[in-house]
Amino acid sequence: MISLVAVPLPDGRWLALSPDALRTALDAAQTLGLGGASQAGSTAALAAFEPLVDSEELAKLFGVHSTTIEGMAKAGTIPSIRCGKALRFEASTAKAALKERTTT
Repeated sequence: MISLVAVPLPDGRWLALSPDALRTALDAAQTLGLGGASQAGSTAALAAFEPLVDSEELAKLFGVHSTTIEGMAKAGTIPSIRCGKALRFEASTAKAALKERTTT
């Protein structure tokens, strides 16, 4: 299983990085004096990110087929992040979206 962290870019696109690559980038930014983040701040920011899962992993969590998850993402029922041709999801956000949809 590959864990990725989605980082929003200023132009609206998303960048998917491994947690180690993100940590390296934050450390490099701190070394260069960019962003003004302290080590504690960069560690806290990293802890706030949730690893992304693919449609198969999310389907296992919800007990449905992966094509159902992909269809729901295409329809906008659950939020998704496109990484190239692949879809990735934050499991907690998808769960909250489905819970909200079923309660209304």
